[in-house]
This record gives sequence, structure tokens and C-alpha cells, in this order.
Amino acid sequence: MESPVLGDGHTGFGGRVGETHQEQSRQGAPTRPNNLGQAVERVVARHHTAFTRPDPQHPTTCTAPVAEGEVREPVPARQGRIAERTRARHAQVHALLQEGATVLEVVRRTGLSRNTVRRFARAASSEELLGRDGTGKRPKATDPFEGYLRQRFTEGCRNATQLWEEVRQRGYRGSYASVRDLVRPWRDGVAPTAPKPKPRKVRQVAAWMMSRPDDLEDEQRTGLKQVLADGPELEVLSGFVQDFAVIMTERQGHRLQEWMAQAKRTSIAELVSFVAELSRDLDAVVAGLTLPYSSGVVEGHVNRLKMLKRQMYGRAKPDLLRKRALAA
Repeated sequence: MESPVLGDGHTGFGGRVGETHQEQSRQGAPTRPNNLGQAVERVVARHHTAFTRPDPQHPTTCTAPVAEGEVREPVPARQGRIAERTRARHAQVHALLQEGATVLEVVRRTGLSRNTVRRFARAASSEELLGRDGTGKRPKATDPFEGYLRQRFTEGCRNATQLWEEVRQRGYRGSYASVRDLVRPWRDGVAPTAPKPKPRKVRQVAAWMMSRPDDLEDEQRTGLKQVLADGPELEVLSGFVQDFAVIMTERQGHRLQEWMAQAKRTSIAELVSFVAELSRDLDAVVAGLTLPYSSGVVEGHVNRLKMLKRQMYGRAKPDLLRKRALAA
């Protein structure tokens, strides 16, 4: 039996996972009970700092030694009304998600926008949202070259102009002032410490978990193994996702209730919430996972008609639109 595919990590269950609309139209596909992909992304978002791996492009061996007896003060946490409000909202959002609430339910209960709720859900801690420049940090043009600049600085190259010329040859498109401002604190005795390793993107990891293992490249397969090793809860979730894919692709609707019972016994709130959504219309879901009938043909025609309408907007009268709709 082939390993299942669960879409690209960003789609729901509008059809059998891993198939195109044309394939769904020909073969039939189950109905849409809910979006398991969103549940996977939310779980991965809670763990995204746990599977942080050092970037080999950013060496960590070029930090300057700390002088004997020197004590470096930790960076103080951001204070103020905005910081306190952000911490309170982050705690509220995560508390509701832990209770099994969906994103839309959190939006209704908190009054926050959907994008804000998603951003708070992806942040493992409120401090990730509290950059010095507001509630987040925009990437700098020097970020990809900071490792090289630190290495050259510790090797004795202290001239900002020379460093700027060197990184320009490596593809840097930023200004000289950005490089100068980056190295200036290093001249004042502040050691060019290695940056924190960047975690993999949430959607990237979710897409790996929702994909057929045989379709992953070697690097992706290795990365997924590292992620699952760092997060036992993610490993459990991955097993449930693959089992659900078998139920969908093999039309084993008779196994759904057993799968749901096992999922309820886990401590993964997002998975339990997904099961609750399935329970609201269980008969229809079981039928969709068992019978060969599909609404894929209708959905395909609706999509085609919308495309024709967009193409001919302001350019055609109803009689021409009718001919295109019937003849296309």
C-alpha cells in the first residue's frame, strides 16, 4: 500500500488528499468535513521553537571570549502598556486554543482579527512578539551575511568599508550604512555573538507532515525526522495524520470512529477540536469517506464560470458570456 498524501499543507479536505480537481472529478472524492491542515499548522506553531536547529551558514565559533570577571547583563524584557497588553492577549489566545477552540471562535471571543489570532498562536511565547521596533522584527538586509561579517571581524578586519565591499561580492544589495551600524557596537567592546538559530517555518514543517514520505527529498526527510525527534507530540500527530490519509485514500470510512476515539484520548487539543468538528455531521463524513460519489465536477464548473466572468468583466454582453459558458 502506498503511503498517503495529505495535500500541500495548506488545503482542507475538499477532495481526496493529494489529488487534483480533475482526478477528483473522475474518481470521486469525500466531502469537506473540516481542515486538518490548519490543526496541524497550529500544533507545529506551538512547537516551532523546540525544533530549532543551528544554521550551518551561520558559524557559532567566532564569538569573542568574555573577559575574566566580566558579567554581562541579560537583555531586559520590554515594558510598557503595549507589552503588557501583548502578553495578556497571547496568554488568552493560547488558553482558548488549549481548550480546543477554533481560530474563528477565538476571534469572536477576543475581538481580535483573524490574522492577529494566527500570529499570536504561532508564537510560542509572548516575547517573540515583542521586538524593539514594535510587535515584531522585520528582516534586515544584513541578516544573511551576519555570520560572515562576524567571522571576518574576529579575524581582525575592522574596516566597515572593506567588509561592505566583501559582502557586496557575495550578493549583498544593502547600503554601506547598514554594515557600518552592524559592526559599530563590536568596536565598542561588545562581542559579535552568534545569532540565535532560526527555527524552520511552520508551514514548511506542516507540509512535510502532510506529504507522502516517499515524495519528500532526502533533505526534507531528514529535517522531518529531526522535528519529530524534538517533539514527541508532533510524532504522535504525524501518525494520526498518516492514518487519516489511509482512511481517506482507501475509502475506509468504517475505520473513522475508531480513529476518532483514539484521537480523543490524546492531549493534542487541536486534534480533539478537529474530531469534535467531524462529530457534528458524522453520518455525512462517513459517507464521504466510503462512497465514490463526488461534487468535484460541480465545483470544477463553478470555478470555470468564475474564471470566464473575471476574464470578460466589462468586455462582453450576456449573450457572449452565455456562448462562452456553453461552448467552452
